[in-house]
Amino acid sequence: MLTLDLPNALSQKVINALKADFKTVDIRAQAQHFFALGARMLELFEEEEMVEVLSDTFKKRAKEIADQARNPRGALGDGADFLKGLDDTERQRE
Repeated sequence: MLTLDLPNALSQKVINALKADFKTVDIRAQAQHFFALGARMLELFEEEEMVEVLSDTFKKRAKEIADQARNPRGALGDGADFLKGLDDTERQRE
């Protein structure tokens, strides 16, 4: 019998932290391609809570990124730490 475990980047501790406050989690420190990793793991595992948390987190972070882009001062102040923690998907400029 073969069992697969989720990577540490998607551990229950990280999921709980994202649920509590998505801004406090440096997802880049968890995995450079955090959301791509999450999408791949969800192809292998049926984790409804993870689907909900990652979807919600991605949407909230996208809104925060857009807000930071409109307010350049945010990137210099409180938003600087948040922006450093963006994963590669969030850093793409298109």
